[in-house]
Amino acid sequence: MVVRKAGIKDLHRHDLRHTFGTRLAEAGNSEAVIAGLMGHASGSTTRRYTHATENAKRVAVEATRMRAGGTCPKYAPDEKRPALELAVSQ
Repeated sequence: MVVRKAGIKDLHRHDLRHTFGTRLAEAGNSEAVIAGLMGHASGSTTRRYTHATENAKRVAVEATRMRAGGTCPKYAPDEKRPALELAVSQ
């Protein structure tokens, strides 16, 4: 077997399905597209095969930061902090 010759231990065929599903999700494909490609009838099955990787989480945070104007108000210097509107009840 190729896996044995490559010196890979403890690899199962479903490990490859997890990798495939996760890579599809990282590429921005919808759950419906991933389910169709993987042959799943249920979204819950698809979610079992997709995982949030550290890289995907970093990309999501960076995209959110960029949409918010590039700075996080909590850590921005005072002059760059947006004014906060306070709700006051009377």
